[in-house]
Amino acid sequence: MKKKLWQWALVTVALVAVVMGVLHFWDRTAWPAFAADAKAPADAPQVVATVPRDFGWRTGDVIPIDLYIKQLPGTVVDTSNLAISGDFEIRTQPKAMIARKQSDGSTYMKLRFEVQSFNVSKSWTLNANMTYARTAAKDDQTVSLPALVVYTSMTYDGRADIQQGPQKLLISILEAVFTFGCVLAGVLGTIVCFVWYNHLNKPIVSNGKYPLTPLLQVKRNFDLISVRIKRGDFSPQNYEELERNLRWLYKLEAKTRGQIELSVQVTNHPYKNEITTIVSLCDKRLYDKVLLTDEEHEAIFQAFQRIFTGQPSALKLQER
Repeated sequence: MKKKLWQWALVTVALVAVVMGVLHFWDRTAWPAFAADAKAPADAPQVVATVPRDFGWRTGDVIPIDLYIKQLPGTVVDTSNLAISGDFEIRTQPKAMIARKQSDGSTYMKLRFEVQSFNVSKSWTLNANMTYARTAAKDDQTVSLPALVVYTSMTYDGRADIQQGPQKLLISILEAVFTFGCVLAGVLGTIVCFVWYNHLNKPIVSNGKYPLTPLLQVKRNFDLISVRIKRGDFSPQNYEELERNLRWLYKLEAKTRGQIELSVQVTNHPYKNEITTIVSLCDKRLYDKVLLTDEEHEAIFQAFQRIFTGQPSALKLQER
């Protein structure tokens, strides 16, 4: 069964929302290459510390530090117990960001904390210690983290690996453009599907191929009105609607009673008798306020049926 276009529109919007959600929450963490410290025990956690940029810091700057830890199988790292020394002071305690279990039983973790230094120097050194426990022996071990050096110099210091820092403004602009593009595509897709749906659901005949002709529209209206009359609804509005549909079908105008009969009688209209019959009897109900008999109702119905079937009558309604 084919889905309707409005259903496809909803599917499109849902897919756009899912894509945007995945891109927003997708873990884009680039894990560093961990290496074991030859001076540390074999089961000691492997740690890498990074900063947004290597140089250009000023005294008192808040420096965010990302700490990547590889916790080896059979050990548990105490991420809340971090002691630093050297030129820095801890501004915020380590906050766990991501923890991911690996197939070899190890666990990758990412922590972030902030430090500050108020020493005036060309470079600052961060030394830190953390503890971990062996689950089998249930004893705590202390391990020293690799020293991290950041520079206050604004010039190149000769190192081969220079970390410039993330282009936050450019990344924000690209993400905003991408997000706006996704929203715009979803809105435009919904509008297009809505227009197509309305276009394909215009009034059509029973075979589902062509629009309703004026004759078929009148027949549809006549069927509704005749059902009401046959059920005993003889209100003038029903007869007024019958006349209105007939005038619309043949472009006939009637300002006062009898103008349609007169104009039809002096023309060669193929349905002159049917029009005269319908108008005369409807005017009798509208202007004389007289209820029509069953025979008169049947005369109206038969006149309309002859119009619909294309079989005009040569007989004229007798004066009653």
